Amino acid sequence: MENLLFLISVIKTITKKMFFITTIFAIILVFVNKSFSQNGCPNADFSFQDFTNWQGFTGTYGACCPTPGIVAGRHTIMNVPGTDANTGNLLSLLPPGLSVGARLGNSSVGAEAEKLRYEMVVDASNALFFYRYAVVLEDPAHSSAEQPKFDINVIASSSVGLCGEYHVVSGGSIPGFQTYGGVRWKDWTTVGIDLTPYMGQTIAIEYTTYDCAQSGHYGYAYLACDCSPLAINVGYCQGNLQAVLQAPPGFTYLWSPGGATTQSISINNPTIGTTYTCVLTAPNGCSVTLSTVLDQTEIHANFNPVIDNCTFNVNFYDSSTVSQGTIGTWNWTFGDGSSTAEQSPFHTFPGPGTYNVHLDVTTTAGNCPADTTIQITINPIPVANAGPDVSICSQSSQLQAIPSIGTGSWSYTGPGIATISDVNIPNPTVSVDTDGQYFFVWTEDSGSGCLSRDTAIYNLYELPIS
Repeated sequence: MENLLFLISVIKTITKKMFFITTIFAIILVFVNKSFSQNGCPNADFSFQDFTNWQGFTGTYGACCPTPGIVAGRHTIMNVPGTDANTGNLLSLLPPGLSVGARLGNSSVGAEAEKLRYEMVVDASNALFFYRYAVVLEDPAHSSAEQPKFDINVIASSSVGLCGEYHVVSGGSIPGFQTYGGVRWKDWTTVGIDLTPYMGQTIAIEYTTYDCAQSGHYGYAYLACDCSPLAINVGYCQGNLQAVLQAPPGFTYLWSPGGATTQSISINNPTIGTTYTCVLTAPNGCSVTLSTVLDQTEIHANFNPVIDNCTFNVNFYDSSTVSQGTIGTWNWTFGDGSSTAEQSPFHTFPGPGTYNVHLDVTTTAGNCPADTTIQITINPIPVANAGPDVSICSQSSQLQAIPSIGTGSWSYTGPGIATISDVNIPNPTVSVDTDGQYFFVWTEDSGSGCLSRDTAIYNLYELPIS
């Protein structure tokens, strides 16, 4: 009997803690999903403020780079604005328009070499990979085989010719470089790589810096990467009299018709069905031609709420659609005074009730808007209370449940047969056919499958015979 009482106590404790456990588990799941759903190349831009998804290596000028691992000071996250003193404070430590990047190498010497490597599987979401880089190389006037240098290598599993590679060795005159004393440096440059020939393949981008081979002069670089679909972004909202076409960054441009050489063009009184093309040429001479047939953008806002019926938690999954381009902004209001700009947020409501959840979305180009409102109902959480445990000298008694939501039922276990006058009311009369200890369980249901149970222990005895 003592073991049975202990088991009942454990069950009651678990029931009371279930809400807390469910809530924490849901929060963990949302955090994990959020952390790894950035885009087709998560943390290529170091937005996680670390080297997640990057591989680091170190070595020397003559043997780069056999030792794996991120090494502090040689692989460095840059997230504080500033300028590089070795360039006369003309070079920004951060990529233009960004708040984080990385530095590969440093201004120390010793014939050191460092490498960073990023791998991904190429698909439609990341077919354009573009990187931003800046280079600082001291010029000791050694032979080219001993000078500080910087390499960018693009490696694929096929033998298709690769574009996007870059190799530079310090020297007196390097195209695109500036001079500050004995330092040659290159300002931030953006390069786009067309990865469509490698669809389905794993590709790797490697960045390598080298000090000079004689151990007395330094070489290092700054970088950040990103990816996007390789397509022209069309901003032509329904009802507008102007269309805006925008090509991906990192190239020079030639549009047809018109001959414009800017990244984006505006078209007044556009004609639906007109084909526009743009030739994109990377700094290394590689080119790709994109085309689009002009049409108005249809955008529809929608989402699917998944309610945890045993908490006040809801996962909102964005299911908005757009006929061309991509959706760029999401703005949610939850009807309880709170809001967010996440794409698919997790939200905890303050309590049960009916809430009008509103979503506004816009496209990345042209800011075509759409919105929707869905009413959701958060059910109350039942808290079963079967009343106190009692011992009475009678084979008939009355149970004492205190309902939290008004819907519940009784059940029992015991040594004999017990009759409950009405299992669906809080205070029924119970009668038993033999003395003993009975466990009467009061179960409450939120109406949506969320149950709460509590047990009242009744010791029922006959009156003594006088």
